[in-house]
Amino acid sequence: MDADLASFVEEQKAYYRARAPEYEDWWHRTGPYAADTGTSTAWFPEVAALEAWVFGLAPFGRTLELACGTGLWTRHLASRSESVLAVDASPETIAINRARVEDGRVDYLEADLFALEPPGRFDTVFMGFWLSHVPDKLWDGFWDFVRRCIAPGGRAIFVDTYEIGSKWQRKLVVGLTGDRVDYRSLGGVSGVGDWRVVKHRFDADVVTRWIERTGFRAEVGTAKRFFVHGTARP
Repeated sequence: MDADLASFVEEQKAYYRARAPEYEDWWHRTGPYAADTGTSTAWFPEVAALEAWVFGLAPFGRTLELACGTGLWTRHLASRSESVLAVDASPETIAINRARVEDGRVDYLEADLFALEPPGRFDTVFMGFWLSHVPDKLWDGFWDFVRRCIAPGGRAIFVDTYEIGSKWQRKLVVGLTGDRVDYRSLGGVSGVGDWRVVKHRFDADVVTRWIERTGFRAEVGTAKRFFVHGTARP
């Protein structure tokens, strides 16, 4: 990884460490997101539908959860898996996750996902709102890592951000040509701020092609407005 990209990845990690205490405001439409009643009315039914889609893929067997965050998905995976290894680069989010889940089937690993060697072979590799943060230059290498983590007959499952007609939108940033970048600050403010974060908005057809170019077979669908979801098998 070149120096510019490594610096950018560190900046992204620093943002999510700082954001850990307020991350779930976005998911629960609380705090700065509570005032957006128009979005919230449609949001919660789509969250329920997204969760139902994931639950319909259970059982998960031995599960590796990448970028496990504060446990919004870990809690569900644990009850439907033989075991879960939950990985995140942020000790702050892992602490929140551990306190929430409190399940003996879940182990935790603090690690940079772009530097991690496969910690084993798993029936399911789950990624919740992580793929949209993978820089273009690291995309193929990341999927090679996922392939090496999947046991024979296993699969990757992902849920992420959908943007209607996005065609994989991008902004150009020096040293990261090809990535769409959000400028973030705490408190739900975007557009300005102290951190730059890679944040692709997925068009289902395009992300299917991007996954399949790495040697996977992907099946991708979308909710009406907010979410994209899919499975991928080597």
